[in-house]
Amino acid sequence: MSWPGELGMFGLPPFRQPRHRHRAPPRPFSGIEAATREHVKAQIEFEELREKYREAKQKFKEARQRVEDAERKLDMAKRYDKAQDGAYAVCRQVKDRFIRQELLQEWNALTTDMELGLAERKAKYLELEEKATNMLQEEGTGAGA
Repeated sequence: MSWPGELGMFGLPPFRQPRHRHRAPPRPFSGIEAATREHVKAQIEFEELREKYREAKQKFKEARQRVEDAERKLDMAKRYDKAQDGAYAVCRQVKDRFIRQELLQEWNALTTDMELGLAERKAKYLELEEKATNMLQEEGTGAGA
């Protein structure tokens, strides 16, 4: 046995055995330490996941906002198109009415011209028919005499 303050080989205090040999040597991590370490790891992982969740939630909000903006713009464009279509329809109706009116006037003018022309032609035809019948009668009377 060595005495306190006594130096062993190499000038170091001598190695002493632990007093209670019946106890098992300490494990590298006791159950509490391992559980604490696992808990800390889980907390860190949880915080990372929470941060990812927040980022995803923010991105989703932004995307939803963009979709709502796009839907609003599309709605406005549809309303504008409807209004424009309505204006075009009114313009088309007015234009068609105007064109129909012009065409009707032209048609009336043409038909009156044609009717006049037909009346003149008919008169000429009747006149020619009369002349032809007169000529045939004269030939018939002249040939029979």
